[in-house]
Amino acid sequence: MATSKITFVAALLIFLATFSAGHLLGGTVASPANPSVGLEQYLYTRLNKDAYLKGAGFAAGTYYVWMRPPNQNSTRYFGTAFQTSADGSIPSGTKISLSVEYPLGTYKVSISTSSSLDNSITQCHFGLWGTDKSVYQRTETVSILGGGIWPGGSVNILVRNPLGVLPFNATVAADMNGTFTSKWRIPSNAAIGSDDIFVDGPGIFDDSKQDFFSRTSFTVTAATLSISVYAKPQSIYQRTDSATMDFLVRYPDSSPVTSIGGEGNPATLMNGPIVVTRIAPILTDSVNGVWRAAWEIPVNATLGSEYRFELNPQAFDDGFKNVGRSDQITSDAFQIVPAALVVQIHTNQSAYQVAFDSIKVRSLITYPSGTALSKGKVSLRIIHAALNESVPMTYDNSTGFWYATRPLTLLELSQIGTWTLMIEADDGIGNTGVASQKVDVQPWLMVVTIVSLIVIIFILVRGIQWFRRKHLRKLLSSAKNLPIPFRKPQTE
Repeated sequence: MATSKITFVAALLIFLATFSAGHLLGGTVASPANPSVGLEQYLYTRLNKDAYLKGAGFAAGTYYVWMRPPNQNSTRYFGTAFQTSADGSIPSGTKISLSVEYPLGTYKVSISTSSSLDNSITQCHFGLWGTDKSVYQRTETVSILGGGIWPGGSVNILVRNPLGVLPFNATVAADMNGTFTSKWRIPSNAAIGSDDIFVDGPGIFDDSKQDFFSRTSFTVTAATLSISVYAKPQSIYQRTDSATMDFLVRYPDSSPVTSIGGEGNPATLMNGPIVVTRIAPILTDSVNGVWRAAWEIPVNATLGSEYRFELNPQAFDDGFKNVGRSDQITSDAFQIVPAALVVQIHTNQSAYQVAFDSIKVRSLITYPSGTALSKGKVSLRIIHAALNESVPMTYDNSTGFWYATRPLTLLELSQIGTWTLMIEADDGIGNTGVASQKVDVQPWLMVVTIVSLIVIIFILVRGIQWFRRKHLRKLLSSAKNLPIPFRKPQTE
């Protein structure tokens, strides 16, 4: 009997101590209970403004809601409190406000009897998930992040576009904090509009057997192309040159734009206020997204120094309605000057002999673009001392060369030495070119010939003289003694 009394007194003392502790901690709990707390949803998104609490088994009194965000290590009181209903449940309408600035991840909710100390008589978890922003341009990467999943559990992620197509489907694992993450790059030709994201799977943070499902959305817009000058045009171009301006075109994620569509030509060549031509750019570097606006300058282009390229970014369409949005791009002014014709000289030899050789010249004449000159005036000018002679050249369509021939006569004996052969070309519209080459004109073969003739003549003369002296008289004497038919006898 004495033992039973002692046990009763001990139990009574424990009850009184618990009751007093409850009052000291700020609560008004009237009796011990087995409380539980949860939320109406397992996962919340940015579309949800509030998370509503539910729970039962609470003793009558005032309770305080503490919460630990995923970026903090401990709970803190967020200002939400409730008094239990008559049946010990959490009153409907008790909620936690979800700020748009709250980080995505796993949240811990703790119920305390004090607003200054979390004695956590019960707790639960929920997940806040979604994307890192609500609006994306094509080619940007959607970062999907969330929490509230059973640690190590799997999460199925689906993206459905406005056409009902599922462009992204992935299964990821949650980490030990119940956090999951995934990324998806939006294609440059993705459908524009509102995309839905669905997550589902088995196992919430507080119950590995509880299935979950949630949905949110984001908006996809056309990409704004970034267009900037990559290489400026030169300050001076000759006629027939190719005037160019290179510019860099990239998507919002800095990947290169490698296609172009639309009917317009976004680049324009201007000469002062005059539109010279409109240009469709061509891709020259697919790795970096470098495009080139090029103008093949005509052979008769108007000369001047007010030429420039202009590019309207809004007229540059990658073929999927992604266009530029920057201000008009204008290059520095450049000048067009006459073309300097490129003249090549080819001679049949480098040294010539007077009276025996002819100077034969052929010349390939081209514009800076490499196109051969086939019409115009081309002449071979021969210069030496007082000699300044011009020989017209003719064009041969079959070879593409200009030709001229200049015979060397005995008259050139007075012009022995180094001659300058100069080719002067003029296409008749202001484009000219000059080139020269030196050759030797010598008399040695003529001198040798003359000397040889003199020697030959001398030898012949001396030979005749010797013949007369040695043999002619003897032959004449012998001829007198020869019998001559019908010869009359001589009379004394």
